[in-house]
Amino acid sequence: MKLPMKAFSIYGYNGENISITIEEVFGYPDGSSYDGGYDVKCSIKIKAGGYTATSSDFYTATGTIFRFEEDLKKCYESLKGIAKYEMWLEKNLSFNVTMTGKGHGIICGTFQELMCRDNILKFEIETDQSFLKDTIEDIEQLKNIINN
Repeated sequence: MKLPMKAFSIYGYNGENISITIEEVFGYPDGSSYDGGYDVKCSIKIKAGGYTATSSDFYTATGTIFRFEEDLKKCYESLKGIAKYEMWLEKNLSFNVTMTGKGHGIICGTFQELMCRDNILKFEIETDQSFLKDTIEDIEQLKNIINN
């Protein structure tokens, strides 16, 4: 497995986005995460309005990413519903993609780089169905790499 590797990007209008890149995979291929899949160290960049947050010290799990993709596929296909990105225990990144009608959606969430500090980015990004397909394809590609 070649690292770094793109986990996914989800875009909204005006270049607003959340992008996650996997920098390190722990326990691959024999270990597993309590959140499913493998624990991963990532870099993350969030751009929303005039705000940008970046971190090269963000931890998540591939199981969390894959659960998010399952929900996102349902939203993409039905144009309704909510796709949630949230780890079971860690809450440093949490966001929902909520479809609001006619193919439009809103990505709302929070990011807190260090749980011991109260620096929190609360963000909202407007998006639509056309942006979700690339995100689903990103995660499908990640699944293929992780599962092979």
